[in-house]
Amino acid sequence: MTVSLEPSSSAAVPFPIQTKHTSKPICGIDTEIVCTRYAGGKAMVVVSQSGVIGGTMVIASVEGDGRDGKERQVAVKTLLGARNDPLVHVWASHLVACLGSVDVRELVLSIALKRAFGGAGDGCDSEDVEAEDGTTLREVAETVVSLLSS
Repeated sequence: MTVSLEPSSSAAVPFPIQTKHTSKPICGIDTEIVCTRYAGGKAMVVVSQSGVIGGTMVIASVEGDGRDGKERQVAVKTLLGARNDPLVHVWASHLVACLGSVDVRELVLSIALKRAFGGAGDGCDSEDVEAEDGTTLREVAETVVSLLSS
């Protein structure tokens, strides 16, 4: 059997997987963000401040019918890591809501943050930790939207 590596007539079609990467400090911690976009409104996002893949979940955005105040709903299923952590669900819901403008309906998200979700133990005031977590969430969401929309 012979396999031809010559470009076919469909070579003008762009490859259906697009990956973008950035590294930047978020709240003073070097953060790596890798976004891979697939055809059909699917994406994978890895956010790491420790160089490893962290807790991983699948997030699906489901359109509501508009009745009884039901709008877009988000279903989160944890694949690896802590299950039923309400803050993970907050992160996932916020990120999917931000991604609505770039037509991502299904997302695999991996988060490995050094101060994941307000982890205590470093002597910081809890209000400072909550404010920093909000800033981290906002900056990550803005970066992910920027990478997936460009």
